[in-house]
Amino acid sequence: MIKEEEYLKAKQIVQEYEKQLNISVVIPRFSNLKDGDKSGIHEVLFQMDILELGDDDKVEKYYEQLPDEIKKDGMRWGFSDTVVQESMADWFEKNVV
Repeated sequence: MIKEEEYLKAKQIVQEYEKQLNISVVIPRFSNLKDGDKSGIHEVLFQMDILELGDDDKVEKYYEQLPDEIKKDGMRWGFSDTVVQESMADWFEKNVV
């Protein structure tokens, strides 16, 4: 398992590389996310008692509220990534709950 500090260092390296290449991450519409990414977002919302397991149709509303930076991290690393999920949980806690 990768440590958080290793993850953050790798994330920084990728971001610096993208800046050098002038590449930006495209933020897709919710309907274009992989099922695993949708599940990662739903998992965070379920663990925070915001949504129930059967509330799949409501996940999109919460995804649309996330800041672009969190969405970009989710696209780079996956929305099931621990650090991305922690970022989502922190944001939801401050802005939704």
